[in-house]
Amino acid sequence: MNPSVPQKYESPFSKKALLLLFLFALLCRLLYLSQIYDNPTFKYPTLDARYHDEWAQAVAQGRLTQSQAFFRAPLYPYLLGAVYYVFGHNYLAPRIMQYLLGAFGVILLALLTARLFGKKLGVVTGLVFATYASVIYFEGELLLDFLLLPLDLLIFIFLYKAKEKPSPLNWTLAGLWLGLSAITRPNILIFVPVVLFWIWYCFHKSETLQRQLKFIALFLAGVFLPILPVATHNYRAEKPMVLIASQGGINFYIGNNPAANGYTSMMPGRLQTNWELADIRAMAKAETGKELSSAELSDFWYGKGLEFWKEQPVAALTLLLKKIYLFFTSFEISNNQDIYLFWKNSSLIRFLPVGFWLIGPLGLLGVVFSFVNCKARLLSAFVLIYSFSVILFFVNARFRLPVLPFLTLFAVYAVFELWKRFRNKQNLLPFVAALGFFSFFVNSNFYGFTKNPKPAGLFRLGNVYMEQGNWAEARQLFHQTVQLDPQFKYAHLNLGVVALKQGDLKTAEEEFKKELKIDPQSEKAAANLSLIQRLRGFPRLAIYWAEKSAAAKPYFQDAYLNWALAYRSLQMPDSALSVLEQGEKNCKSFLLGRFLKASFLLEARRYAAAEPLLLALLDSLKNYQPSYDQGLFFISSREFGENVSELKSRMFYLLGRSRGEQNDFPRAIGYFHEALAENPRNADAAADLGTALDFTGRPAEALPYFEKALAQKPDNFALYYNYGTALAKLNDLPKARAAFRRSVELNPNFPPARQKLAIVEALLNARP
Repeated sequence: MNPSVPQKYESPFSKKALLLLFLFALLCRLLYLSQIYDNPTFKYPTLDARYHDEWAQAVAQGRLTQSQAFFRAPLYPYLLGAVYYVFGHNYLAPRIMQYLLGAFGVILLALLTARLFGKKLGVVTGLVFATYASVIYFEGELLLDFLLLPLDLLIFIFLYKAKEKPSPLNWTLAGLWLGLSAITRPNILIFVPVVLFWIWYCFHKSETLQRQLKFIALFLAGVFLPILPVATHNYRAEKPMVLIASQGGINFYIGNNPAANGYTSMMPGRLQTNWELADIRAMAKAETGKELSSAELSDFWYGKGLEFWKEQPVAALTLLLKKIYLFFTSFEISNNQDIYLFWKNSSLIRFLPVGFWLIGPLGLLGVVFSFVNCKARLLSAFVLIYSFSVILFFVNARFRLPVLPFLTLFAVYAVFELWKRFRNKQNLLPFVAALGFFSFFVNSNFYGFTKNPKPAGLFRLGNVYMEQGNWAEARQLFHQTVQLDPQFKYAHLNLGVVALKQGDLKTAEEEFKKELKIDPQSEKAAANLSLIQRLRGFPRLAIYWAEKSAAAKPYFQDAYLNWALAYRSLQMPDSALSVLEQGEKNCKSFLLGRFLKASFLLEARRYAAAEPLLLALLDSLKNYQPSYDQGLFFISSREFGENVSELKSRMFYLLGRSRGEQNDFPRAIGYFHEALAENPRNADAAADLGTALDFTGRPAEALPYFEKALAQKPDNFALYYNYGTALAKLNDLPKARAAFRRSVELNPNFPPARQKLAIVEALLNARP
């Protein structure tokens, strides 16, 4: 950090050399992409990746703002949304984009290394990092962490450029890259004070105080430039304001509580790693007695984590030391999916030798050397401080990704420095001893991690197959999960869901009850048992299980849906509406409950109450954002549609029905068209649109909609009757006869079809 006379820096690399390095890095990544393309998770992202995917789809559709402060930093989902907007929603384009950025990051690292240590080290560092297995893996996931690598490298490239040529542009751009990194993952803000000190240290002897303050002001302006729109959004959404994202508090607590293990999102009590955002809100509300804003919720959980340090300092310190060890272990600790299970799909990943087992020890030795060579002290400070910012929370392979480029740089530097000292016959013993210690520290395995499949990894892969409708593979993976861990929560639950999807109610019931033996408070198992009893025609039993579900988790929407539907089966609409009102009071999000309420009101022909509710729901869905709470653990809500478009289609359909029942056919036709625009497979909307068109004297227009509906409902006698009526009006009597015959075959006790069939046959027989 010694001050130096600014000199113009010129890259030692030719454009051809940089292009070759870029192409080599890109080739490695595209080869890996070709090997994972057919992997089941490629088109079915899970957990955080799924949340990013759904958020990005909302962005691509123009839903740019949220009703609450951002829970997670927004830059990556917005970037992903831009890719979807340009190329459509697919899973290949974002991977190619990410690999292009990854290969660009290799170039940036080579340039940064060459700036500090010369061309030779720059080339070697670039080549090594281009083949770093875990980096290539994470660049292929729909996760934000890969984006931090090029952003953080740009921070240091422009900081060093600003040191050599302290222009306003260089200082502002250095800050801008840090600000963009912050709205990707905010913990880099912990490094801002270090940069400010570095600016002072570099220029306090050569520049006036006024100039130093100008440099600092320009840098900070760049930092806050990208943060400002995020903070503004959050301020408009709710107060007190959240600067970037509100997840910091809960992440701090799950890494600092009596049940924490340092590397999973572990909560005390029965929730363990199965908590949802609704749970942490409800727990905070129960303790404080009020509904907390996003900022207050984050502060609450920060406070709970600090309480752990205050009340159990020895346990907290022991956990911190464990997290330090885990951060620097060579084992790639999984988070979103089982990394080693996924790597079995790629021979390239298994072949590439570069990993933390090598980069970790050498990189740490390079950090030690950097305190002798002052050129890279700023990078050393970043590695240590950023690592600490992660360790304060909880650690895994993806969270340490941002330090890997710099550790790679230091690893190559350490090798060259050792060689230089060996040639100069300098004392190597302290450094060799340090390398031996770091190698043991990094490559030891005090906590017994293995690369064998883990229950959680098999379970998540089973979820993917279940979403694909591959029931056999899903069932097999859930059974394997149970074999590895008989007490694994949700395994029997999902085995029940698979059976239920296949219509095997007996097996489904058995599996849900097994889940309740493992977790007697499983609200999802109880809700699904309610659904089973309703399907069997036992609404009283359905009510019993729905009540148990609501008692286990009073803010669980599906409990009230099943409860209300059971009352409807008993033809007790007032009781059903009362249950839904109770659910609306207890659940922060009750979208499906309000939709069900509207449908009940419509069934009661209370059009004046149903229609405004449906219109209000549709208005709220204009800016609908996906929830961070996701899972495939229950299917009750799937009765209302698999996604937002299907739900909106059902809402438009109900509005069309309401208008049709009131003989307002022009508006009914409009609503049915909107229903089909949202979901072209809405057979009910197609059928009722055909009926409305036929009723208003437009049978020719009605025919294609009847045919669309019949393609999905070929056993619907009423549809064939309406289709035959439209054909008869168009004097297409042979087809009309065939339609009426099919209607009679499907329901011999439907007199109108018999009557129309007789009339059409008489007309046909009368023809010459």
